[in-house]
Amino acid sequence: MQLQRKRSSWPFMVLTPIFLTTSIYSSSDAQEAHPSPPGITVNSFGPVLTIPPADPYSLGLGYKTLQRQQSVPVEFNLSQGPSMEAAKGMLNTAVGHFSLQALTQGEYNTCVGEVSCYNMTSGSNNVAVGQQALFNATGGTSKEPGHGSNNVAIGQGAGFNITTGQANTLVGTNTGLSITTGALNVEVGIVGGPGGPGCPIDAGIGNILVGNAMKRCGAGAASFTFDIGDTLWGNLAENAAGGMLNVQAHVNSKTGKTNPPPSLSACGDSPRLAEGSTDTAGQITTGKGASPTCTVSFGVPYGAAPFCSVTPETAEVTAYLSRKTAAAFTIGLSAGKDNIVIDYICIGSS
Repeated sequence: MQLQRKRSSWPFMVLTPIFLTTSIYSSSDAQEAHPSPPGITVNSFGPVLTIPPADPYSLGLGYKTLQRQQSVPVEFNLSQGPSMEAAKGMLNTAVGHFSLQALTQGEYNTCVGEVSCYNMTSGSNNVAVGQQALFNATGGTSKEPGHGSNNVAIGQGAGFNITTGQANTLVGTNTGLSITTGALNVEVGIVGGPGGPGCPIDAGIGNILVGNAMKRCGAGAASFTFDIGDTLWGNLAENAAGGMLNVQAHVNSKTGKTNPPPSLSACGDSPRLAEGSTDTAGQITTGKGASPTCTVSFGVPYGAAPFCSVTPETAEVTAYLSRKTAAAFTIGLSAGKDNIVIDYICIGSS
């Protein structure tokens, strides 16, 4: 291995590989005895640094990382021991003992942690951070080039049982343990695994799960479900059965800097909005002067006229919607009284 120092304005040295033809192994390894380049010291436990031949863009750091990757055509195969075989993997980074040790064809993988991506042979564009992360992600065949690719697993054991699943995003210790062939799933937290509590989704697609040991998100091949801590759950709109939202909590709407409160007009003299009233729901008390109408202007206009309902609390008064737009609604009153109390609720239509 030859390294050349390049001039740089940065306060550190940049080393550029010029010609790399071997991996750095311990000379005491009987089965994989490879001499170390001059000036390089390795320990007695095996290889410290692995740079596959003809691919200076892949890097393995740890015992038997990238041990099968060889990025050269068969006719130019450079033998590196009985476990090596010609392949087309390149631009991979493996850090940790046995990380990416089976890779042959995959590209652009980054696996950090002991035995991370251990069984991966042909997956690409995967990111695994944590011991045993994406342990069983094998990748696809030549007819299924996308399988076992584009996964992100961060946390010890995250995505451990994924085989050909793809484009899953998993964050947390043991997150996504049940997923095998599922795709496009997002899981954050310990959301369950085979035989345990939680959401044992294995082949499902497009699920969004956040929390620990939830129970409301389906199992097996369930797809397009979501569960946020068993408090907010249902089906996404992509589901063939249509979207569904379930809430196991009170729903509060609050105002703020980006969501100012509504305002009143034509409601008599000195009308009032109850404290906490928002564009979504609130309470109006009309002023003096027996006004037959009251207009509520939203703090932030809706995209389209919302669905609204009004209910009078004052006896012997009828209240109804006489006009409604994306920016405001007007209440008509049947009796001319002062201080009429009216509740309202509005829900966006799109």
